[in-house]
Amino acid sequence: EGRMLLAPMEPECEAFPISEWERTAGRVLGWVSAVVYLSSRVPQIIKNHKRKSVQGLSIVMFLCAFLGNVTYGMSIFLRPMSWEYFFPKLPWVIGSIGTCGFDFFIVTQFFMFKNSKPDISEVFE
Repeated sequence: EGRMLLAPMEPECEAFPISEWERTAGRVLGWVSAVVYLSSRVPQIIKNHKRKSVQGLSIVMFLCAFLGNVTYGMSIFLRPMSWEYFFPKLPWVIGSIGTCGFDFFIVTQFFMFKNSKPDISEVFE
């Protein structure tokens, strides 16, 4: 019998067992990744706010990132799973879904400031 779409997956392949050290390293890297990914939008939000402008901002890039993160998050939640399966993936889910909030905020800034011109003294900050 072949694999079925959205069928539950085994948490670990028996042919390649994962040591406790590898599992811990993966979780630590996952949480570091989530923090870095979440905080990646903060400098752009601050810059837009200080300048009251979004000049040079690619709205298409943020919309694509937003849609990518939303579809990634939905793909995880659309499959039946146990907490034991979901918990190790939590950092990536938080990073992805959490970043959607920042992307939404940047898109909101785009519409608020799209007709504003930045103060020339702040263009190169």
